[in-house]
Amino acid sequence: MQVLDEATYEAEVLGKPDDKWIIYVYTTEDCATCPRLASIVHRDSKRLRNKVRVASINAKDTPKLAERLKVSEYPSIRYFTKSESGQRTDADAREYKATDVVTIMPLADDMMLHHDNEIEHLIDARTFNMACKPRNICIVFFLPKTSEEEKAT
Repeated sequence: MQVLDEATYEAEVLGKPDDKWIIYVYTTEDCATCPRLASIVHRDSKRLRNKVRVASINAKDTPKLAERLKVSEYPSIRYFTKSESGQRTDADAREYKATDVVTIMPLADDMMLHHDNEIEHLIDARTFNMACKPRNICIVFFLPKTSEEEKAT
């Protein structure tokens, strides 16, 4: 799993908008769930190698980057989909907090392990139709709004 600092985040994540990214953000201080989630992300990074890029950010080592990404709790995951516009900003990341990840991970893990399905981020009817119409079955998870999404509504 790639480790990101501010320079590699700029070059790799923001600089390559066609890549999908899962970024695990953690701290080494007072975080009981960080090691558990780290082992899941590390394991899954190997399985997702050809579908999505996986990296980590240690907030203790790069506090400005964690602040820039508006990390509100640790651990958390930032997910960047492929950019439709060809450009990517920090705001394009979807945030999943530890409680979201712990709830969804066993279901997603079972799907990835036994069915080799690709997980898609469905944001509108067009992406739903593109992802689900060609398949015989499409399982959709509705995740709670992130803190940024709640502020926007």
